[in-house]
This record gives sequence, C-alpha cells and structure tokens, in this order.
Amino acid sequence: MRLPAEAPRPGEAAATGLARMFVHTRVRICRETLREHYWNGRAGRLARREVCLKEYRGVWLVEARRGDAYGGSRSWWFDSQAEARRWLARCLDDGVGGWRRVDHP
Repeated sequence: MRLPAEAPRPGEAAATGLARMFVHTRVRICRETLREHYWNGRAGRLARREVCLKEYRGVWLVEARRGDAYGGSRSWWFDSQAEARRWLARCLDDGVGGWRRVDHP
C-alpha cells in the first residue's frame, strides 16, 4: 500500500484505512499550531461543538468536532489562510449562534 505524500485537500477524496491513519498521525506528531479555537457554549455529549483553525508549515487546517471525546470530527486542508478563514466562518454560521472563542495560554 502506498501512503500519501501529503494530507488530502478540499475537493480530493480522503484516504482510507491505514493511509488515513498515517495522515492524521503525521499531523499530530508534527504539532500544528493552534491559531483559533471556538466552542458553541453547550455542554453534553450531543450538543457540544468545537471548531479549530490550525497551521502547519504554511498549510492551514480547519477541524470541526462534535460531542465529547467519543464524538466525531472532520478536517479540511487549505493552501491559504484566507481560504481556511472562509471555511471557518462557514462552520461557525450554524444559524444558532452562541459561539465563544477559547483563549489558550
């Protein structure tokens, strides 16, 4: 099995199985920089939502998580910060509001 050279980009098919695990693990090991983190202000397994904007070596990542530690997450990769911020705004525009920026030291 041939592993991908880089993470999937928007519009490309996501890797599956071992390749997908490799891409996810590679980013975690490289320690991307968290730029912004938002939370919808609700607690609970079904209601909690988080959206993060991260950057690693000029590649931007928007990650949306739902629920608690066992909830799912989706990630989108972008070549520019402007594209990533547009997608971040789209994720935060859920029609309900209440999003809070989480500050990290």
